[in-house]
Amino acid sequence: MPLPQAKEKAVELLKRKRQSTPGALEPMGPAPQARRFSVFIGSDLEKAIALAERWMGMTAAQGTDALDAVLADADAAMNTTDSDLVKHALMMFITHDPVGRQLPIPPLLEREPDLVRPSSRSATATPAGLEAMGGTGKEAAVDYFREDTWINEHHGKWHVVYPAGGIQKKLRNRQGELFWYMHQQMLARYDAERRSLGLAPVVSLDTFNQPIGEGYDPEIPGGWAARPDDSQWPLLPLGPGQNYGPTQHASRRDRLRAAATSGELQHPDGKKHPIAGVEQLSDTLEANIGSVEGSQWNPTSFYGSYHNIGHVLIANAGDPGDGVMTSTTTAVRDPVFYRWHRGIDDIIDAWWIKRPSHDLAASDPKVLAKEIGAIALTAVPAGDPQAWAGSEFGGANWEKAPAGVSLDRLTTTMGTHDIPNPGGAPIKKPHLDHEDFYWLIRCENASAHDVDVTFRIFLVPEGSAGDRRAWIEMDKFVDKVKAGERWIRLRSSRDSSVVRKPARRPGDAAPPPEVGADPNYCDCGWPYHLLLPRGTAAGMTFRVLLLLTDWASDQVRDEKKHKCGSLSFCGARDIDYPDKQEMGYPFNRPIDVAALSQRQNVAVRTITIAHK
Repeated sequence: MPLPQAKEKAVELLKRKRQSTPGALEPMGPAPQARRFSVFIGSDLEKAIALAERWMGMTAAQGTDALDAVLADADAAMNTTDSDLVKHALMMFITHDPVGRQLPIPPLLEREPDLVRPSSRSATATPAGLEAMGGTGKEAAVDYFREDTWINEHHGKWHVVYPAGGIQKKLRNRQGELFWYMHQQMLARYDAERRSLGLAPVVSLDTFNQPIGEGYDPEIPGGWAARPDDSQWPLLPLGPGQNYGPTQHASRRDRLRAAATSGELQHPDGKKHPIAGVEQLSDTLEANIGSVEGSQWNPTSFYGSYHNIGHVLIANAGDPGDGVMTSTTTAVRDPVFYRWHRGIDDIIDAWWIKRPSHDLAASDPKVLAKEIGAIALTAVPAGDPQAWAGSEFGGANWEKAPAGVSLDRLTTTMGTHDIPNPGGAPIKKPHLDHEDFYWLIRCENASAHDVDVTFRIFLVPEGSAGDRRAWIEMDKFVDKVKAGERWIRLRSSRDSSVVRKPARRPGDAAPPPEVGADPNYCDCGWPYHLLLPRGTAAGMTFRVLLLLTDWASDQVRDEKKHKCGSLSFCGARDIDYPDKQEMGYPFNRPIDVAALSQRQNVAVRTITIAHK
């Protein structure tokens, strides 16, 4: 069929209603008859990868001509196995195959609108002006963030781009490290929201002999199970006479903690070897194919499948059937997702805190970071923003700022968007949003040679500045500062390295794709409308920090220009992760934040985020 019809067929398949052939998925959990496809169950993921790789083999032999056969095979598989498994395989094929990339993946809101329906549980603890959804008690206050349509799409897409089983038995460059870092940044952002609402930071869920305190009812059509407050950890039947439950899980937790603390992992040969780096530890903890045990699913091995089977245990801890923790496109709705990942992060951090602090002088580009500020888009006159910034902040104005221009106040708001509701009026769903803004950056190169500089921008709630794990990466980019130059730039929030591209908020029309860009890769990344934390009505103070590092020591070989996508959260297609520094640098290791702030290649400012 012609390519336009092939695109239509791919969309139809990915929007098809769920159906599952009996026996298509191996039994797992107390109610296996109600089980859904899950990438956290190795046999499920292996089957999906095998399908995707079968289709890759077809296009490798026949090119675009094979798309008809691929789509026909996917259509047939829908009737013989679990349709969600087939759809996941099709998305991996479209994302990773050079020919498959010609096909579209519809947004989650279009292909699975039921999965992003807001839940509607009321809660007396919800602050005025917030809509309570599926959380219980005080956790309902953060429902708007956890149930955000595009956060759920981001997490699901990331696991398509970075499958734990790899593609053709290979993980992507620095995949394990990015598994840790992407989730760590989700935690930092979630904690910033909680602080904005007067809630305490997330507490680890790593004690398995006690009930799970928080409940969650997603109220998603189609039999998704709720988890009442104080649900007990289940026993998962793995086979005849073999169960896996909290006791077995606690032993894997203890072994991983001991490995992170000692710096040694036990290998299948029974001997302990020094951990090769955060990549190897994270691979083993997630239990992807980079694990020292070489499998993404063997719960009974020495380290087990700690992260993956943890999702499955929690998904089966409530009412019969699967809870939202079983799926990457629904897991982040649940308050317990963040507690579970705090426990994962705690284990990896036990390794990081044993590492020596970074030698910050080694990456200093010897360029003065004079100033970082935040300017609302509405405060910048129409026309050329860079020319305006050069005039108002350069030349005779180098030591001052123009009157009436705020560099330290931004605002957020709540908006709504529509969720399709067949047979009824669209469902109004709340989402956080913020005004467009610029980072104002001034720096000076007093040397006699040009310097390529990496600009790294971080944000943290003022009261948490001493907690290196609370710092949020806001942007990272490279530019040249010429010899003797007093460099002034406005960096648009829409260009942030962490957000999916093209940056747009709910309700924005999709802009035409950039020439050469791959939309199925561009849509991996953090939602733009959630770039800023919520803040408070009175105004909440945050510290923004600009760090300049030397691109000569940061850069990796980059033969292909990346067109789009979140470089920080998703890397770049077909090339190595575009930054040689460890992810989260310099906050991934122990650091004296006060001393960092005094460096000449660092600029710091306190800003206020007000929620209107």
